[in-house]
Amino acid sequence: MDNFRTMGSPFRPQITLSVDYVPRNHRPARDRGLSPTTSQQLVDSYLQGATIRGLARDLRMHRTTIDNCLKRAGVKQRRQPALTPSQLDEAEAAYRAGDSWITIAQRYGVDPGTVGRGLKLRGGKMRPRRGGIGNPTHKDR
Repeated sequence: MDNFRTMGSPFRPQITLSVDYVPRNHRPARDRGLSPTTSQQLVDSYLQGATIRGLARDLRMHRTTIDNCLKRAGVKQRRQPALTPSQLDEAEAAYRAGDSWITIAQRYGVDPGTVGRGLKLRGGKMRPRRGGIGNPTHKDR
């Protein structure tokens, strides 16, 4: 009886199973590794300009699966700019006109830090925060 185990509960009849049996809900998830052909096609598509989200949608896979495949293949991933150069031009003009980072960010559907980073990278002069230490009306001045 060493190689067998009894399973059951007061509501179910007891059954005897071999020790190497693993109940269905305790089995590890099946590894769905991509075939070498699929991996190469995925890498080629990405290098030709496809996005990770687009590939994930087309192949019906999670984007992290695509991301991991690209990392294993040694592909350097590109970062999609959140704001296009023309949007940054408009954002810079709006900022000079008095709009805040928050207002501009809401207009383009991005984070205010993204707007600030884009404006700083272009070398734009940042206004002091209202009430901040750099503001001439600050009480410590």
